[in-house]
Amino acid sequence: MRSITRRIAAGLVTVAATASMAVALGATSASAMPSCSKYEGKTYGKVSCTGTGQWQGVWDCDWQADYWTGWIAMPSSQKSSREFTCDSLLIHIDVMTR
Repeated sequence: MRSITRRIAAGLVTVAATASMAVALGATSASAMPSCSKYEGKTYGKVSCTGTGQWQGVWDCDWQADYWTGWIAMPSSQKSSREFTCDSLLIHIDVMTR
């Protein structure tokens, strides 16, 4: 009986340690993503990001191929921005971070 109790207690300690480690890792990766804002005008759009990590933007233009930035690593200044003007109407800008 003592052996089973010890195994259960050891298992609970392992589960608790693994859970707290996962929470700590999750907090680290979440804080490593930049924060971005965007401006969408009639034909012009701009994305500005601050923080650390990477971001990418896709400008969806009407009757024109999309403009995609690719993944942009944040510089040491922790500020980055891109702007683009569509030939016709700017439909929307999608921003992704990681």
